[in-house]
Amino acid sequence: MDYHKQIEQIHYYAINPERVKPNKESEEYSYDKFKYDFTTKEPDETITLQGKKVEIFREGNYILTTKEIGDRDLLKEVWATGTILDGNSSGRFFRDSLSGRYEVDGYGVLYKVYGIGDDNRDYRYFTGPKKKGATKGKYYQGVPNDVLNGKITSREKPISGFIDVYEDMAGDFGNIRHEGGVEFRSGKKPEKLLKKIISTFSKEGDIVLDFFGGSGTTAATSMKMNRRFISVEQMDYIETKTLKRLENVISGDNTGISNDVNWEGGGSFVYVELMEKNIGFLKEVMSANSMTELQEIFNRMFETVDFNFRVNLDEVRNTIWQSPIDHQKRTLVKIIDKNQLYYNYSEIDDINVRDLISDTDYAFNQSFYAERGE
Repeated sequence: MDYHKQIEQIHYYAINPERVKPNKESEEYSYDKFKYDFTTKEPDETITLQGKKVEIFREGNYILTTKEIGDRDLLKEVWATGTILDGNSSGRFFRDSLSGRYEVDGYGVLYKVYGIGDDNRDYRYFTGPKKKGATKGKYYQGVPNDVLNGKITSREKPISGFIDVYEDMAGDFGNIRHEGGVEFRSGKKPEKLLKKIISTFSKEGDIVLDFFGGSGTTAATSMKMNRRFISVEQMDYIETKTLKRLENVISGDNTGISNDVNWEGGGSFVYVELMEKNIGFLKEVMSANSMTELQEIFNRMFETVDFNFRVNLDEVRNTIWQSPIDHQKRTLVKIIDKNQLYYNYSEIDDINVRDLISDTDYAFNQSFYAERGE
């Protein structure tokens, strides 16, 4: 195999990306990369570019010195390429004024540009490409003034790539079946991966929403990280997978990230189910084994079910029982209104619905929606 097989992707979406700021770790500002400086003779030429004085030094008229240890009085080397060309004033100056000047000034040229930069020098050094065929250049910046005067003592570390995280998780993916005390043969992710995502974009007490609860990895990781969570699952295995895993977490599950976060158990969650409406008939139709059963279900459907308004019910009545049972099932499934599979909260005080709800469930719904709205 020539290339690594890509099997997973992570996409991030936000309604307003400007309001979603990832949590970054800070590190003490380092001078390690500041280890360059120049010694120059008289400039070969002095010109003006973008209103700035520019001294030109050709090869032999300057010396670049590199120190082994960085220092606050030295310079850092930056390639003027890619996003740098748009990201700051030095990059833009190189892009707009210096990127093609090797055709005029030759190769291996040093440019000393005055009136640019945020360090304690009133100039910034730029170099063009060194040899024929090359097109890229560099600039050399000093330690920012805000660092030198103590206003800034640390800097935020960029978020590490998730590809690196995946490589660190080879063992976690390999032993995934052991996490949480539940097996899930398709799509189960390590808690370590969810920890990376959740810690990057949330803080303790935030709500994490997972529309595909599955084996409960997101919910379990959220609980261990002191996040609130909403986990949604429509499959029948929710009680043997998702719920079971959360119960294990409360009991002190020691797999996944438990050691990393010193998890000892505790916590709680509320489990609720949507109140079935048309979905009940849908399940009955799918599990029926005879035409007699289907006819009985069909008759009961006329008492309470919401039908698809596009369906001609008289035509269905007159033709459905002349077809094979599989066709009868498909027809009954088709005529059920799929937008009414469950009861809406707005129906809770309807006299025909209220009689179906226990006082406990009624009180819970009133409490739940009173705080969050419909």
